[in-house]
Amino acid sequence: MATYYRLPEVQFRPWFSNFVTTAAANALTLGLDPGQVTALTAANTDYQSAVAAYSAAHDSAKAATTTKNAQYNAALQLVQLYANQWQIDPSVSDTLKQQLGLNIRDTVPSPRPIYPVTQVSGTGNSVGTVKLRWDRNGNLPGCNYMVQSRPVGGTDWTLVTATTRTRLALGEQPLSATEYRVVTERRGNFSEPSDSVVVYGVGGVGGGGTLLKVA
Repeated sequence: MATYYRLPEVQFRPWFSNFVTTAAANALTLGLDPGQVTALTAANTDYQSAVAAYSAAHDSAKAATTTKNAQYNAALQLVQLYANQWQIDPSVSDTLKQQLGLNIRDTVPSPRPIYPVTQVSGTGNSVGTVKLRWDRNGNLPGCNYMVQSRPVGGTDWTLVTATTRTRLALGEQPLSATEYRVVTERRGNFSEPSDSVVVYGVGGVGGGGTLLKVA
């Protein structure tokens, strides 16, 4: 048997009761006076009563929790029943819905934010093929990426093409140093231009931003 102070409480309880009963029955042999026997017996009685009270409270708490959960589910079902009806009832004003604590459904979707793409990079070759790539930077799928170009030192940007992808190959591009950038578009809304990258027709790479060689 395990040492008494290492016993789980569920085992200590009967162990302690036996300990006190046996000690009281053998008080003379164990050298216990009546006061000591009384103290041991009282300690056992108080402990057993406390355990019984705890067990009763625990059972009561479990029952109370079960009742509370059942009432919560019943209340939630009622709220869902009426809230769903009122949400779609055009005669119930938004003001009244707010007073009821209901969400006001947005019949006109709010525009999703768009962001300038990042990490624009590119390579070119001697036959005028340019490969570009970039990171969408959190933009949702379906955004259009407007690729623009201008000669290095030029002032006006020209639209080259648009794509929903984040990499593309452009043919018949100038062999001279050309600057490229990307503008994100979604539902008629445009982001700020990305950083630009300079691509040389003989395969060199330069420009602003992080430049990664395209395979």
